[in-house]
Amino acid sequence: MNKITVLTEYKAEDGKKENVLSAIDELKEQIEALGGREVIIYEGVDQPGLFVEQFLLPNMQAYEKMKRIREEERIDFWQTFNSYILGGKKKINMWAFEKK
Repeated sequence: MNKITVLTEYKAEDGKKENVLSAIDELKEQIEALGGREVIIYEGVDQPGLFVEQFLLPNMQAYEKMKRIREEERIDFWQTFNSYILGGKKKINMWAFEKK
């Protein structure tokens, strides 16, 4: 199986876009600590405050682990970061893709 490309999308809550922006370096570190590589964070040009993360994971097991850790919020960073998201963790969309 090829590496998995992950796309994660969410919108910053009104007034919390700066919180997201100031957390980007640590966000990348947290993703990398869970096996993510080639991490890129985008912000919508036509939709300010809409963010997309793109990164690679080695396999689906790593994807499931990443998703579970982010949703469970047992790590303080994820609990805090998710509080910046409009609708919280339930409004974070995460998808896994395999290159064909």
